[in-house]
Order: sequence, then C-alpha cells, then structure tokens
Amino acid sequence: MTWHDIIAMAFLNLFQRRARTILNLIGIVTGTVVLLMCAAGSSGVHHAVHLLFDQSDIVRRCLVHPTAVWEEPPEEALLVDSSVPEVRAARIRERLRREWMNRNLRTGKTSVTPEDIQSIRQLPHVVQVHPEAALGGQTPRRNSDDPLGGLLYSAPVGDDSFRRQIISGDVLHPEDRYGVLIDEYFAYQMGFRTDEELKQLVGSQLQFQYTSNTPNVGHIFNLLTETWGTLSSKQLGEKLEFLNTLTQLMQDLDLTTLSDTQKTSLRELLGTKIGEAGSAIPEVAHDPGTEVAFTVKGVFQPNPSEPGLSLFQRYFHNTEGELLAHPDLVSDLYLSQSNVKSFDAAKITVDSTSSLREVTEQIEAMGLGVDSSLFIIESIDSEIDKGAGIVALIAV
Repeated sequence: MTWHDIIAMAFLNLFQRRARTILNLIGIVTGTVVLLMCAAGSSGVHHAVHLLFDQSDIVRRCLVHPTAVWEEPPEEALLVDSSVPEVRAARIRERLRREWMNRNLRTGKTSVTPEDIQSIRQLPHVVQVHPEAALGGQTPRRNSDDPLGGLLYSAPVGDDSFRRQIISGDVLHPEDRYGVLIDEYFAYQMGFRTDEELKQLVGSQLQFQYTSNTPNVGHIFNLLTETWGTLSSKQLGEKLEFLNTLTQLMQDLDLTTLSDTQKTSLRELLGTKIGEAGSAIPEVAHDPGTEVAFTVKGVFQPNPSEPGLSLFQRYFHNTEGELLAHPDLVSDLYLSQSNVKSFDAAKITVDSTSSLREVTEQIEAMGLGVDSSLFIIESIDSEIDKGAGIVALIAV
C-alpha cells in the first residue's frame, strides 16, 4: 500500500461519514479557539495586573541594604552517624548546616556607599534613588522661645503616591532642593492648629538647626548614661567605675607603654578632654549646630491605608521623620558629619514591576540585598499561569 492509497482511503472515509467529520472539525476549531483565547487571556491578565500595580509608586519601590555572605558547608561538616534513621538524619543535617553557616558567616557590604548609590542610579529601569539618611535638630516654635526637636529625613521627590498624604501644599519636586514637608503633628507642636494656619505655614521659611555627630566620647557617655533612671545601684556603680577608669586612662595616656600611633588613635576616638581631673563624669562637647533655611512646601498626614496595597505600604513606604526634605540635600548634610561616609540603606523606584527581577539581580551582583514586591508579583503571575494551564488542558 502506497501513500497515495492511504490518502485516498482517508478522503473516502471523510466523505462517507460526513456527520462525524463535521463534529470532529467543530471540536478541533473550538479547541483551537479556546487555546488561543487562554493564551490571549493569560497574557492580558498579566498585562492588566502589572498595569494596575505600575500605577502606584509603592509597588515599584525597593529597599536596598547591606547583606551577609552565606556559604554552603563542606560535606564532612554534615556527617551524621549511620545508625540514625534517614528521616531524622536529614533533619540533623539541616541543623548542622544552619549552625555551620552561622559560625562561618562572612560579612559582605556593611553599608551602602555613595559609589553604590551612583552605580544604582545608572542602572536601566531605575527612575529614582534616595539614600536613607536622617539628621536630628530643632526648629523654633510659634509664640514660644523653647525650640522643638525633630528628625529630618530624606524623601523621594515627585512622589505621586505620597500626594494623597498632603493636607496642605504639595509634594516635593526635583527643583525644591531647600523645600521641606512637615508632619501635621509636628506642625501642631509648632503652634499651627487650624486649617487656615496650616495654609499660612506653607510657603513660609523654616529654620532647622541640626547637630553634627556627637564626638565619640560623648556618644560613649550617652550610651552609658541614657538609662541611669532605670538602673539599680549596682549597675550605676559599675558604669561610674568604667567612666572613672576611662577618665584616668586619658589623663595618664602618655605614661602608658602604648605606641604613639595607638595614643593618637585613642585621642582621636575619645578626645583630649574626657573630663577634668578627679571628675567621674566626662565633659561632653556639644556641637552648636548648623542652621539651614527651608521653605515649607506642604504639610502631610500619616500614611493612609490604600485598598489592596497595605502590604506593600507596610514594607516599602513607611513615612519616617517629622520633617522630610530633598534627598540630595539631606544626603549632603548627612555625609558632611564627622565619621560618616556611607548610608545604612537606600530606597529606589523602578519604572515597572516587570523590571523588578532584572534590577534586583543587578543590585545583588553588587553585593547588596534587595527587599521588594518581586516575590508577591511573581506569585500572582504564577497563579495566573496555573489557572490558564488548567483551562488549556481542559480544552485539549
């Protein structure tokens, strides 16, 4: 039998059983249409989900932070006695693995440097980067001589998702280098109560006097004394004894056998005047502070809950600080402090949730960690694909 005979028999069978042929044809066409609709529907749902999330800066925001370097243990570190049942041995090996990794943890990057910030800014799909920086300081109160202390934080500029928090004025824009946003409670403490008074506050000048880092000796002293009111007599005695020892060490530093380099390092670290002779409490030098003049651009309220985005808001859009200013200015002021050369973290915004995976991998390649909504977005995409796959299987 030749191919010609086989094809002839097939066509003859189709014409002799026309009803079955028509039903088969309808089934094939219907199945093909359903498969095409599933593929188009899945793609459309993916696009709709990403389009919905892309409308919010919150979901497109990531937190970049230092991270540790974990290494897998060698096989000999996971050896378990052969007499142990396999199920229990697997659990023990996992415990041995975790303990080995904790003992042999290598520290990666300990901070986010200005060079890291610049590199991240140059990455494709990154539309905004602002380091996490804060400065403590004080501002004058209305109708009072007592200044009001607060924290100045950096804030993203042109943030549409932040606009709904503004109750008076507007958000910061790229050109507002010396603009500032004020928390409504902080404005209340300043003496601005009514809506009309808040409107008057917008556009006015605000003097913010920030202090540089307290000298290291002052920082040590503060750590030792900040909880004196809650300490027992024994604990107080131990801290005072340490302070006395520290004072005596600095006074007799030239009599020690330390090298000149070590003496210089101690003096730079603790200062040359840790306290007067015989004094148990060191004299802490306070920076008189540097004053910056801001223009109030707006007053904001605490972060309102946005339906469907509360999970993202909790992790990637926490509004901190009583005062929010341009990230470039706050970063410059922050880095101008003594002994400050880097940041603890940074927040970035990408152009689309579809770019999160690519940007995350590029930043992780720099030795930094990234917290973002990537896992949630990819989980949603996976569930959409599963649903489309089930429908397609039924169609087949």
